[in-house]
Amino acid sequence: MLKLSVIIPIYNTPAPLLEHCISSIQDNLCLMDDEVEVLMINDGSTESHIESMLKAVETADSRFKYVSKDNSGVSTTRNLGIKMAQGEYITFIDADDYFESDALPYMLQTAMRTDVGMVMFGFCRNEVNIKERKLLKQRFEVNKEIIQTLISNNMDWWYSHGANLASVWAKVYKREKLLMHNIFFIQDIAPNEDGYFNLCLLCKIPAFYVDNTLVYHYFYYADSAIHKFSNCDIRIGKNILPRLEKIAENYTDDADYSTSISYRALKIIMSAKQSYFTHPQNTKSFCELKAEMDEFLSEPIIKKWIKRFRLRNVRSKMELKNIILLKLRLYSIVLIMDRCKRWINR
Repeated sequence: MLKLSVIIPIYNTPAPLLEHCISSIQDNLCLMDDEVEVLMINDGSTESHIESMLKAVETADSRFKYVSKDNSGVSTTRNLGIKMAQGEYITFIDADDYFESDALPYMLQTAMRTDVGMVMFGFCRNEVNIKERKLLKQRFEVNKEIIQTLISNNMDWWYSHGANLASVWAKVYKREKLLMHNIFFIQDIAPNEDGYFNLCLLCKIPAFYVDNTLVYHYFYYADSAIHKFSNCDIRIGKNILPRLEKIAENYTDDADYSTSISYRALKIIMSAKQSYFTHPQNTKSFCELKAEMDEFLSEPIIKKWIKRFRLRNVRSKMELKNIILLKLRLYSIVLIMDRCKRWINR
């Protein structure tokens, strides 16, 4: 049985970034035996360089396997990888990111030594490491604070330690735990599917291990799928909040879970405002946007959590402003302010 499966979902990744990603894996494999497979899954890319590049990599090294499928999104692509994987452990990498040159052997050895369902490692963004990062090598018992962190998606503490509990990259998962508990990605909550995937897993296992040694480089660029102009946050809000409520039902004796969902609902609304309603590429008229915003905020699940917002729980002036406007049903003021700023900056 193989020890590790590396899963790369690929969709129209620019050639230089994809080459760098694959090259970083090749550097790692030079330090490893035939204990690793790399599943390069092409999610229906339309760019011509993708298929030729991946087929050439597969021909040069049998440990790389090229898989082509119709476009259906990163969630179904990763799910296919989980089902196809032959490794005892699984790790994911986005096609525009890359590993440190000795990351994979270190990650595999740590996962085998700690023997937990999930091991989390350190990352940096766009080559900027966290200078004040403290070395962290610790087993964490899954408790209510961990679950609440994932429900609220408040990752400040983890980011300060160079780790990200809400991502699936820079992690190693024990494949049998995923299959045993039927843990797969949910398409209709993308791009929040990573955090929910980890949340579902941590609800089923007693502990995970964290080693924030830098192994992973996350590359931010404006044209990546997660940063493009999109109304997906509107859909996410309607789809993820009921799922979070269902998880919180197991902890009905603790009001902190309700606070965590309330905070997540506020973040979803604020994200929808930024990524869609006030996004510079959204050229719809004020009346059209106001109608869409009113419809979004009137969704029963969104309306329910707006009512539950509490001013005592705010963490910033920005959140306070948003909650007051939502409570007073004056959220369209943000559209007016945005249009005024655009007019002034012309």
